[in-house]
Amino acid sequence: MRERTRRLATPSVVVTVGGSAMSAGDIRTVQTVFGPDTGHIGVLIEAGAQARLGKVGGTLVFTVGRLDDLPALFQGLAS
Repeated sequence: MRERTRRLATPSVVVTVGGSAMSAGDIRTVQTVFGPDTGHIGVLIEAGAQARLGKVGGTLVFTVGRLDDLPALFQGLAS
């Protein structure tokens, strides 16, 4: 993956989505592929978890327990 991304233009934003087996640290590791000029949002899907928005380093991390949680989380990001 690293070699392929080096040939592309730097993205403005990267969204990483993972299930309950992925940790916030795993999402943070993905950020290192892109560098400081790329915004990074991590989305962790954990069935039944309470929706929350947090930060790990410079990465925003949404925890989503239900699909209905997504609009409120993104609205919280915009405000």
